[in-house]
Amino acid sequence: AVALRHSDFCRAIGIDGKKRHGCKADISQEFPRHLAFSRLRKQLIDACCTGGAPRYPSMAFERWWFSARDHAAPAAEADPLLPGGVRRDDPTLIADLER
Repeated sequence: AVALRHSDFCRAIGIDGKKRHGCKADISQEFPRHLAFSRLRKQLIDACCTGGAPRYPSMAFERWWFSARDHAAPAAEADPLLPGGVRRDDPTLIADLER
């Protein structure tokens, strides 16, 4: 893994490196988080395939993600991207999959 200082990262993307913008994570934390998020999306899309043909409801992952974040217990929300304490019977996901 490549270590990148916060100030170098901010300079590369054109933001003020002195202001933290509410984020305390660095690239070494963000990349594994991105991979986990991508795996979640792929698992849903793969689960929605029937005989190799995708039957994925448009924007289902995004609606589930917002719903999971809304229904999660505050203590479970330690990660800003990956929802914690997800319900297996999430009403938004079930409604999308039943269409």
